Formats: sequence, C-alpha cells, structure tokens
Amino acid sequence: MENNEQFNWIIVTDLDGTLLDHHTYSFEPAVETLNKLKKHNMPVVINSSKTASEIEELRLTLNNPHPFIVENGSGIMIPNQYFTQQPDGSERFGAYWEVILGKPRMQIIDSLKKLPSEFKQYYRSYHQSTVDDIMRITGLSREQTECSMDRRYTEPLQWLGDSSQRKEFFWHLHKQHIHFTEGGRFIHLMGHTNKGSATSWLSKHYEEEYKKKVKVVALGDGNNDIDMLKSADVAVVVRSPVNKLPQFDHRCKIVTEKTGPEGWAEAIEKLFFEHTEVKI
Repeated sequence: MENNEQFNWIIVTDLDGTLLDHHTYSFEPAVETLNKLKKHNMPVVINSSKTASEIEELRLTLNNPHPFIVENGSGIMIPNQYFTQQPDGSERFGAYWEVILGKPRMQIIDSLKKLPSEFKQYYRSYHQSTVDDIMRITGLSREQTECSMDRRYTEPLQWLGDSSQRKEFFWHLHKQHIHFTEGGRFIHLMGHTNKGSATSWLSKHYEEEYKKKVKVVALGDGNNDIDMLKSADVAVVVRSPVNKLPQFDHRCKIVTEKTGPEGWAEAIEKLFFEHTEVKI
C-alpha cells in the first residue's frame, strides 16, 4: 500500500459478517491486526446497522476510542474532545457530539401506521416485537437484544409477504420519504441517508482535523454496505458464509478469500503490513 505523508488513512468497517463472525459475533481472528492498526495510529471507524447502545458495548471490548456510525448511516457519534472543535451540524448527546443524518424513528413508525391496513399482515417490525421475539431471530442475549431495540433513527422489519406485495409496500413508503436498506436479517426503514453519505461526512471532518487529505479503506459484506464501499478509496468485500457477494463497480476493489473477521484481517494485513503493492 502506498505510504504518503500527504494523507492519512482511516479504516471504516461494517460489523456483522465483516469484523464480527456472522454466527458467533466473535472478532478474535482480527485482534492481532487491530492491535497493529492502533500502533500505527490508524482510526478504525465502525459503520453498522447497529444502534449506539450496541456499538458502545463493543467499543469497550475493542478498546476503540474513535467516532462511530450507527443505524446504516443515520447517525454519527463523535466522542467529546475527539476533534479540536465541535463539528458543524452536531449536537451534544451525553458523552458524544451527535450528527443526525436520518429521520427520527417515531416518524418512521408513524409512516407505517399510515399505510393501508392490508399491509399489516406482510411484515413484522421491531416496534411490534418483544425482546424474546428478537432474541429468537438474532440469537443475541437479552442484554444485547435490549441494546438492539434502543433505536433512534431506523425501524427494522421482517418481510412476510411476496415480491409484488413488497414492491407496493415500498412504493407507499417512498411517497412518505421513507427509504430502506437490506441487512443480513432485516430490512431497515430509514430517512434519505446511507453508510456512504455518513462515511463521506466523517472523512471530511478528519481532513479538517488533520489539515491533510484522508483516504478511506472500507470493509463490508452485504448489499447495505455498497454505498459505504463505493465511497471509499479502497473497497474490501469480505466474503460471507451465507450471503452472495455484493455487486458494484469500483476502481480498487478487493475480495477476500476468507470470511468474517479472518477475511477482514487478511485484507488489512495485505494492504498495510505485507508490503503488497496496491495501486489506487
């Protein structure tokens, strides 16, 4: 990988199926590589469909002090004092500066309630579900599930109908300016934003802080990562044990041989620590 003093690198990564194993949620195979990135002062920015509550717990385990992007690009959480100045457009939220790029969750739930009644049988959303329901679907612990349900800007749902019903369902939502993206287990209803928009917003603020160009390596495994991957200078597609590779064009795209955190570590090692020549 090119090492140029005229710019800094940041790593932006999805979690489930990428840095975390799809089945076990473990990141153990990537620990050694994460430690190397810390030694080289390379920020690892989490960019996930997960909530702030979920990511906060994981950041403690990872000892990750950097900003993070939540709920598919709908919000950015920047630790207080991380940047020398409060980022434009942010508001104080506990220990963070919060940047809201999406819609408040209750607006999305209200939009669902305005749909024709026939659609209610075709989906089940987080708002309609109990903690036990979500635990059965995800395999998460009760505490993890409660964090997953602590949403601020998105509403995940399981689709139960057919493709034609689905098309009409999203047509009605689109008229209310509700968009969606597909994750591994759920469809996420949200405002007009995505992981790529949030990545671009944050990288610009890193540039303002560093007073130099920032280049981004993004890693993801699913279709909801495509916007993030396309926005990056280097796009790393981490193979999934369950999903097809996301399809998109990029001038510097890498597809890993291994899956999950093993694939994540494989790509970062080749890019930064094995002196592999990657032209961007």
